[in-house]
Amino acid sequence: MFLGVSLSACVMIDASPEPTDTSPAVPSQVSSPVTTSPVENPTPSSEAPSAPASSTEPVAEWTDVIKDARSGVAHLLVTRCENEGAGSGFLIDDDLVVTAAHVVKDAAEITLRVDDELVSGQVLGTNDRSDIALVRLARTSEGHQFSFIDGDPEIGTEIQALGFPQNLTVKDERESNSGFTATIGSVSAGDQTARYESGPIENMIRIDASVDSGNSGGPLITKDGKVVGLVSGVRMTADGSPVNGWGYAVIAPRISVAVTEWKERSTMVALKSCANAPAPDGTAVYSEVLSSHDQAPGIAQSLVAHGQAINNGNYESAYSIFTGNILGRIGSLPEWSDGISTSYWLGLLVDDVKGADDTVTARARLVTAQDPVLHSPAGTMDQACSIWTMDYTMEWDGTRWLMEDVESIGLPEDCTTEMEDRDNTDPNDDIGD
Repeated sequence: MFLGVSLSACVMIDASPEPTDTSPAVPSQVSSPVTTSPVENPTPSSEAPSAPASSTEPVAEWTDVIKDARSGVAHLLVTRCENEGAGSGFLIDDDLVVTAAHVVKDAAEITLRVDDELVSGQVLGTNDRSDIALVRLARTSEGHQFSFIDGDPEIGTEIQALGFPQNLTVKDERESNSGFTATIGSVSAGDQTARYESGPIENMIRIDASVDSGNSGGPLITKDGKVVGLVSGVRMTADGSPVNGWGYAVIAPRISVAVTEWKERSTMVALKSCANAPAPDGTAVYSEVLSSHDQAPGIAQSLVAHGQAINNGNYESAYSIFTGNILGRIGSLPEWSDGISTSYWLGLLVDDVKGADDTVTARARLVTAQDPVLHSPAGTMDQACSIWTMDYTMEWDGTRWLMEDVESIGLPEDCTTEMEDRDNTDPNDDIGD
């Protein structure tokens, strides 16, 4: 549900005309990271809902609820190196906006209009496998702050989807405001799996409110103004047509857990640089996060920075990721760096993360290349390429994840032949799922 200028590489949710077929495909005419739905946006309903539980309490009108919430709905303009796109989001604190991960993915610049003021933003946390992201504003906003419902939303719950479908004009106040819509609907199903090209996302809700390209990241609210979910995508047929009344949203409890983690332990996601800078001297480390844990991207970021520093010969920087617990085993910086001077990292796949608070364990597959004669740690004799299964114990120090302990699980798999056969192709293709 992300509106992009270029319509050429969208990740779609696909279905055959039979609603049971959810096999993915990528129609060539679309570019947004998840599905878009060129459907007409209905006028928000102003009819009163069914009678409230207590006859002494006034019946809330949707018009009043939306009027109160409007100032906290954010309109995002995301500039990438190749194009621009727009999406929606919502305030949960005076400087924090929740949106969909695919909206801010690969952002070089993020501009938000919140409460009719323009402000820049930076990604504080993101999880592609649940399509949630948290953006920190460069300054505080006085807009409405949303809260979440407790528990999963019940089927049949009446909702309004708030956002900015089909609208790229974030920097124009009048155009941005005229693009705001509220569409009424309900939660039509729970425990759904949305099958995007980037992978499935489980435990979502299905909604029948009309949502369109640009609604992604926007809130679904109830009559009491609380958020029940975040708009993510729309189901599509195999020929690229939207399935009417079949949208997907991330549930409120999942969002609440993620943003709480990121507020307490966050690592800013660097904006992309679009300059044509030369490649680093060392081999670039391929990485992928397969775990849905909210701290998995930050852990991968620390580990990849460690590996990239090794590849670039910046051993002091790589050594700085270790805590005192592990230093007694690996020795001084000169001793440790001498032992790895003939090896480098090729790739890292973070498969699973367990734990909470400030100490977690990450199970990962690490691909290394080394001189089979000069660098032969246990198990790698005659291996120019090795695939290791590693358990990294990571500790949060207040600003980033540090390596508290590391353990190799079994002997490494030899990938020497595959590396030689592929020459300049990606040596990590054989270590995926």
